[in-house]
Amino acid sequence: GDKAFCAGMDLREFARANAELPVAELKRFRWEQGEGIAAFDKPILAAVNGLAIGGGVELALLCDLVFAAEEASFAFGEIQRGLMPGNGGTQRLARRIGQPRALELILTGRAVGALEALAIGLVEHVVPRAELLDRAVALAARMAAQAPVAVRTAREAIRRGAELPLADGLRLEQDLASFLYTTEDAREGPRAFLEKRPPVWRGR
Repeated sequence: GDKAFCAGMDLREFARANAELPVAELKRFRWEQGEGIAAFDKPILAAVNGLAIGGGVELALLCDLVFAAEEASFAFGEIQRGLMPGNGGTQRLARRIGQPRALELILTGRAVGALEALAIGLVEHVVPRAELLDRAVALAARMAAQAPVAVRTAREAIRRGAELPLADGLRLEQDLASFLYTTEDAREGPRAFLEKRPPVWRGR
């Protein structure tokens, strides 16, 4: 809606889950949803227009880049209800903004505004609300205009490499870069440059 990007789990649903559905089953379902998004092989951008609470922050953390409206705010409120983030929040937040800051936000439930979120690396862009979707779509379109295989492969190198020791990450980069040299698009790019025309990507 206009006020919230995503307000997280409905506590009434949680109460019903305790009574009618094993919580572990509900959590597994939500985890599988999140992992499905994480496994998507194209860049994912979030445009956070307002409140992002609990699972809403976890949803934003699944994305490669986050735009936030100036009025947006982010909070993990689970600790105030005797709970904790359980759909990637403790792991992805610490990797994104560092362990000490993640500890502070998760263990206190303190909300951060858009500008603080930008300063600590939780979001990449803060823009006026009226420009939010246009700015996010413009960046997505700029990415989409590049060679699809190169975009997918470079993204894979960055995301997978972030979880590896540097030496292993560098080997991964070399392997993926070598693979790109074998693609049709890798031949089309230099050819289009020399012929002074826009490239026609084939995605292979």
